Amino acid sequence: MVWAQKNHDKHANEMAYFFGLHPVINKTEDDLEMEAFFPPVCRNFFNGEVPLEDWDQVDYNGRNYYYFNFDGEETPHMVKNGVYDVESIKFWLYHLKEVEEKGTRVQRSLRRAIVHRNTLASESSGSGKSGNKKYQDAEQSVPLLTVLTILIVAAFVLATVAFTLSVIQMCWGWRKRRVQPDLEEEEMKILRRYDDDFPKYVF
Repeated sequence: MVWAQKNHDKHANEMAYFFGLHPVINKTEDDLEMEAFFPPVCRNFFNGEVPLEDWDQVDYNGRNYYYFNFDGEETPHMVKNGVYDVESIKFWLYHLKEVEEKGTRVQRSLRRAIVHRNTLASESSGSGKSGNKKYQDAEQSVPLLTVLTILIVAAFVLATVAFTLSVIQMCWGWRKRRVQPDLEEEEMKILRRYDDDFPKYVF
């Protein structure tokens, strides 16, 4: 349906009334008239009947359009030989379909791109067949880290053992040094017994 208001063609906004989306409070007189007028017109139109008495069908490319005036002052009536905005009708019948098809193609391509991106992301996170190269590198480096850790621990143990042995050896050496002067002193005493001329301080 198309309706004219002050010589301007536009699509009727009666669908708000048809769907029940029209204002229910604070209605103007025009709202009340439209609420009483449009529902039966829509019902008759969708049932294939003449919307109102004395309305002629207008055929444009096999479609029926009803052109009428509704300005709140006159009773809604069909405009005989009304001039349709052909470009508007072409837009709704043809151009809008092309726009929708292009939008659908773009939407599908975007969905494919998103699915492809998500697939690559899931493969790179290790859940795919190829796996993630970083995780593969980490898995390969685990044996190397293990070997390095074992070598470091072994070196630490060997250093500890060597240090302990050196400490023991030093302690044993000090003990020997302490014993050695005692032996020398005993020898000196023995020598002194047999030789009175032996110097007192000889080492």
